[in-house]
Amino acid sequence: MAYDEATMTFDGEEVSVCDPIHGDYVIKMPYSKLVMTKEMQRLKEISQTGFSFYDYPNMFYEDRLAHSLGAFHIMEKILDKLTVLLKKTPLKISKDDREVALCAILLHDIGHGPFSHSFEAITNYSHEKRTTDILLGDTEVSKTLCAMFDEAKVRRIASFIAEIDESENKDKEFEDTAFTRLMKSLISHQIDADRLDYLVRDAYYAGIETSINIDKIINAVSIALNAQGDFEVIMDKRNLTLIETPLIERFQHYRDIYFTYGSVIGDRMFKTLLKVMKENREKNLEKNFAPEFIKLILDPENLSLEDFLKLTDRQVYEFLTFVAKNSKNLVVRRLASGKKTIDGFMIFEDVLVKEKIALLMKKLAGSDVIMDHSCFEISAKTKFYKKDEGFKIRINQSIVDLTDVTNLVNARDYVEMKCTVFNPEMFFYENKLSKKYKSKKEFIDEVYKNISYINPKEQEFELKYICPNLRTGTKAANAILEMLEKSFKLVSEKSNTNYDNYYDTPNYDLYRSNKILRARHKGDKYIGTYKQPLHTGEIYTSRTEIEEELTGDNLVELEEKMARRGVVLPEGICDTPALQVENYRDEYVLQKDDGRVCFCIDNVAYYSFNQLLNEEIMIEIEAYDDIKDRVLLTEINDKIDTFAEKRNLDIEITHESKYSRGMKWVVKKE
Repeated sequence: MAYDEATMTFDGEEVSVCDPIHGDYVIKMPYSKLVMTKEMQRLKEISQTGFSFYDYPNMFYEDRLAHSLGAFHIMEKILDKLTVLLKKTPLKISKDDREVALCAILLHDIGHGPFSHSFEAITNYSHEKRTTDILLGDTEVSKTLCAMFDEAKVRRIASFIAEIDESENKDKEFEDTAFTRLMKSLISHQIDADRLDYLVRDAYYAGIETSINIDKIINAVSIALNAQGDFEVIMDKRNLTLIETPLIERFQHYRDIYFTYGSVIGDRMFKTLLKVMKENREKNLEKNFAPEFIKLILDPENLSLEDFLKLTDRQVYEFLTFVAKNSKNLVVRRLASGKKTIDGFMIFEDVLVKEKIALLMKKLAGSDVIMDHSCFEISAKTKFYKKDEGFKIRINQSIVDLTDVTNLVNARDYVEMKCTVFNPEMFFYENKLSKKYKSKKEFIDEVYKNISYINPKEQEFELKYICPNLRTGTKAANAILEMLEKSFKLVSEKSNTNYDNYYDTPNYDLYRSNKILRARHKGDKYIGTYKQPLHTGEIYTSRTEIEEELTGDNLVELEEKMARRGVVLPEGICDTPALQVENYRDEYVLQKDDGRVCFCIDNVAYYSFNQLLNEEIMIEIEAYDDIKDRVLLTEINDKIDTFAEKRNLDIEITHESKYSRGMKWVVKKE
């Protein structure tokens, strides 16, 4: 999919914007002068979403200037709507109020540094504080503001974006009134001009569909005076979906965009890289080793405002590329190598993982000292809804908080990402293992062989189709495979037979909660598995999966190992399997560009107490861990739908697991 970037032209009076989010619009004087200042134009080189481009490459081209202009455009529409609403009241939005609000939203991101919040954490200096420095310092944008307004008004604009020193608020030039708080809420709140723009913009560059309708939201808002004497933007209950949608999509964006492994690991690697390079400055940075801006990046805490404004994302990206090629320290080179190094990290969501990895490394490498560079824990969390900044809903004559009228928005909910990651290549270089192993590959292969017992697959993402008739089902499955091979490359194929015992309570508590406890006999191995559903969409299902090697088909051992992994099983699980499944599988790995899926044709027989219940053909298409692999599932589903309809194939999509399908016959039999 091709993505358009926002473009702008300036004719000396007006800035004309061509934006993929809002279409064509114009920014008029005097705001167009602010847009053209060098500090604002610098935002063209500052990314909107940090390191998310490692998972969504097009996000590298999503810049904060386009976002700032888009937020300004939304604010103009909101102020126009409020002006109409306030005509019925004694209140008015004065020219002064309008100018302050528009300048504040236009300039609200001007203090962001390279890769946004990542650089902010490194410098230990907030972008809000940096914004104040820019607006009130010796800058082009400050001079432009001072030419437009008096000093008090410039400071009031700054106060709308960030807290400023009250001692500088001479004679209370700008008091925090009820009306001022209303205007501030349009800039920073649960639903504001800033958030409405970036939610839609981020979704666009990530290639994710959005249901947010900005114009409908603006048209639906009203205004009311609350019990505390503050004015609030409200909405009628009949428009509840309009306000739920951006809140829910923000929740999903954190899960799917901002908290992806590429984003959070990339952020951690960048911070670690600067720390390591500073600690080893004399060893790694020879005279004239790097361009001047690299020296600025290596001393972020002492950046002057002038030096800060010199830095952009492209310069930091050049810095990473330069260091990855030129540093003599192999650890530093890997930390600067971005996606290549990120792909080498193993992901764990288990408890006590670092301790387990340390024990394994002591066995393989003779050292259990694991540096933060190669193994670290990631914890990211954000609240779904802040009730103290809540959105108000009108029901008849009453005004209540949003959470009082919908169960889709909960002030207690968080989006959270918590895991441990380990990169064996980094560990190899940190511990100088080239003397112990013939090659880096030999060591990494040993790690992967031995680490499977603590490396549970985080999630399964798979498509499932059922062919009830064995004869026609086999033909249909092979025809679908041949069809897919025309646009996918067949990487490998193999066959195997699995014998599965599924355990449950006499009341089938696991089955009724759609959870699975299984002991699988595969070749000479026994594998215990616990699965539980995460999400069932229109196309694919996703589940968590925890696996442990067993010494045999032993229920006691299976329960003990799952308990150590934090799995809470119902009491009274029967020793005798509730269901037995024999599955002969043909497995094909298909690849397209950098994406891979596993296409499986399963000949399944279901048994209960060794009595045959049913047989059928199941097609399972499973994505690997990468986001682009999951995207392929949608493409494959569309191809299969079209092909099956054209050929009149006897197949149907299903979200049921083999266990769920088999248990239906077990329950029916009883």
